Amino acid sequence: MLNLSIGNIFGSISGVITALGLIVGMYGANIKAAAIIVGLVSIAIGDSISDALGIYYGVNYSNSEADARKQALMTLIAKFSIPMLMTIPFRYMSVKDAVVVDILFGILIVFYISNRMFDEYKDILVNIGILLCAIAITYYFGEN
Repeated sequence: MLNLSIGNIFGSISGVITALGLIVGMYGANIKAAAIIVGLVSIAIGDSISDALGIYYGVNYSNSEADARKQALMTLIAKFSIPMLMTIPFRYMSVKDAVVVDILFGILIVFYISNRMFDEYKDILVNIGILLCAIAITYYFGEN
């Protein structure tokens, strides 16, 4: 079972919401799969580095240098991996099917982390609800 830490919790949740926001926003705007893949790779690189640096400074401010490096690395790995994994369906499926697969993948990640963190299903459902709201809002703005 995955050992949860600040870095991989933050990186995973942020990676899911950021990647799905990009995916459904671009899908709503009827953007081709190749452009969605480029967008996902771009956020995998840029956003993972910026968030890892932010976590590094935040953790280093209140904890040890070693813990800050560990959490930054965990953030970088999670935040980079999730958007990169979400490119895979776009290579082998229609854009619509890839969007559905990635949404289900994102919900699964949020459910897994929430289930490990919270005892009550109400808290888990709130986190999934926040994800679904982000998806709906970015789809709406992509479509308009």
